[in-house]
Amino acid sequence: MVTWNLGTVETPGSAPYQAVAAVLGRIDADVVAIQEVASAPAARNLQTLTQQLGYPYVEIAPGGPFGALRNALLSDFPITRSTLWTAALLSGDAKANDLTRFLPEIRVDVTGQGHLLGLVSAHLKSGTDNLDEFRRAAESFRMNQIAAEAVREGMPLIMMGDLNADRGDAPLTPTWFTSVPGALPAGMVLGAVLQV
Repeated sequence: MVTWNLGTVETPGSAPYQAVAAVLGRIDADVVAIQEVASAPAARNLQTLTQQLGYPYVEIAPGGPFGALRNALLSDFPITRSTLWTAALLSGDAKANDLTRFLPEIRVDVTGQGHLLGLVSAHLKSGTDNLDEFRRAAESFRMNQIAAEAVREGMPLIMMGDLNADRGDAPLTPTWFTSVPGALPAGMVLGAVLQV
């Protein structure tokens, strides 16, 4: 398993594209989680890359509600199910729109005999101000909901990605959010369970 925030996927044949192809080819992972597929053209470039590398199965999320960045999953294993997790789907609140980027999940058959494994590619909100930290906390809560669903189903699950956190980061201030620390972006609606 490999996870990599690429920044984007450049044009096939370009030096950055060839460098990514060389690294992923050398690693030869069974599953690759990709973050920051920056646009629809970059998604097409990623499709070309998956074919070049021999990945028969690929899931690329559409651009997120708050930007064009996409998450993706490449797999050697057959994908038996794919879910594009949104805040509305996770919360059961049709108005919820609090994920910066959609969270794609695939279920793969790792043995060819129905032994399934769930995999998620995540890319949490970047930035260091309190609103960024609040949004990351909300997105982490949504990831926990995906994990809880996998536990209910008895499904092993691996979550990979760019959490935009570092073990050297100082503790959050405040430690607990009791209110939204600033104005949410236009169109962002916290699901009912996230109301503070």
